[in-house]
Amino acid sequence: MTVICRQEVCEFAVLMEKQLQANEWKGGWQDSNSVALIVHLLEEVKELLQAVNGAAPVAHVYKEAADVGNLAMMVADVYSSLLKVRPSHEQ
Repeated sequence: MTVICRQEVCEFAVLMEKQLQANEWKGGWQDSNSVALIVHLLEEVKELLQAVNGAAPVAHVYKEAADVGNLAMMVADVYSSLLKVRPSHEQ
């Protein structure tokens, strides 16, 4: 399977990874409850909205967007682990 990554997606993935590494001290998410992660995701969306509405520096908006992306990824990871199924990347 050949995976082609759009430039924007790859750049965002790198930013997400940087945020994950910066928060590594908090521990992993694999044992987290998916509902609790969604609550945290909503908090991160609120922070992103506040950054955008408050005309925060671009770097801060990027950081908040990466936090949202990471929480969404965590929900998907925990949920798929609960189902013992990984979605197919082939279409």
